[in-house]
Amino acid sequence: MQVVSIRVNKLLIGSLLLVILGTCFFGYAQKNSRSKLDRERKEIKKKIREANKLLSATQTQKKASESQLRALNQRIYTQEKYLKNLQSEVQLINHEMEDMEDIIYALQRDVDSLKNEYSNMVYTTYKANNAFSQLSYFFASESYNQLTMRIKYLEQFRNARKAQVTKISQLKAYLVEREVKLQGKLNEKNETLKSLEGQRQELAQLQTKQKSMVSELSSREGEFRNKIKKYQREQEKLDKLIRDMIIAETKKSKPSNNSSSKLVNRKEVALISKTFAANKGRLPWPITRCFIARRFGKRPHPVLENIYVMNNGLGLQCTKGSEVKAVFDGEVTTVATIPGMNKIVMVKHGEFFTVYAKLESVYVSTGDKISAKKVIGQVQTTNGNETELEFQIWKNKEKLDPEKWLAR
Repeated sequence: MQVVSIRVNKLLIGSLLLVILGTCFFGYAQKNSRSKLDRERKEIKKKIREANKLLSATQTQKKASESQLRALNQRIYTQEKYLKNLQSEVQLINHEMEDMEDIIYALQRDVDSLKNEYSNMVYTTYKANNAFSQLSYFFASESYNQLTMRIKYLEQFRNARKAQVTKISQLKAYLVEREVKLQGKLNEKNETLKSLEGQRQELAQLQTKQKSMVSELSSREGEFRNKIKKYQREQEKLDKLIRDMIIAETKKSKPSNNSSSKLVNRKEVALISKTFAANKGRLPWPITRCFIARRFGKRPHPVLENIYVMNNGLGLQCTKGSEVKAVFDGEVTTVATIPGMNKIVMVKHGEFFTVYAKLESVYVSTGDKISAKKVIGQVQTTNGNETELEFQIWKNKEKLDPEKWLAR
């Protein structure tokens, strides 16, 4: 009888360990994945709201424009990221359901095993409860001690049967709990799939709109070719001004890696050094809410096929009235106006320079010592309702890709 009881206890302990360890292990892993997906989804939704706002601002134009297409492309990009997030959510729920099904299977198997053992115990007890059998069993004892042991054995057997009933009830309770949670996951999966389908439909609508806009813009090829030539001339003028100012600054003083003003608010901007170079990939963005409309270097035109445009910096598209902030401590070396680029501000950071062009208004003057995140001006909104900052970074006479320097 003791052997049977030990076996039952081991079986129950094994089942409970399976539930506890399975729940803890998979729960910990799934919790981390779920938290990551939730954070990502929250950030994507924020970017979708910003993209919608930028898109709405460009839609006040009577006819489609390049900035409108760029805003629409950004909106589609955020929508595709949202879809991927939801798809990952469905995969995560599927894994969770598989884990729960494995635990439920193991619990059901153990419940069946306990029931079989209980049936054997009931049968044995039935035979033992027969009055004649019990008397024969007792009178067959060879000594008083053996008689006492046999009475104790029968009592233990009855207690073990009662314990078996309790253990079966416990496992059944765990089993029901897991089945309820499994059904909850199934409901969660169905809701996520429903949301996923709705987001797919929204993406399809955006892509249809994109196709229509590209078709309309492509019919105005001549207009865009002239615009590209004008943009390149403006870039050349700005390029010449920057080079001239860098040469002038180089002659005035030897290159230095140190910022010319005291660092402030480092916790907010998360800069790690007083040198500009050491903060590559950590610089704050010059505009809080924006997206990259034009990337650095030679890039394909968003409308015209086989046409490439050279960009000396980043074109950051934003909403009307957006303020521009310095990305690092430094000294304002230039405040000027260039046709097409409007007002520009150039800031020196040792041997590095940052340039902010296409400004409507400027709040700093040449010679000012400024700190990181100091508001230096406001972005211009053109007659075509385009609001875009031209942001560049130079190291002496070398143009750098600003995207590699800004915080990810």
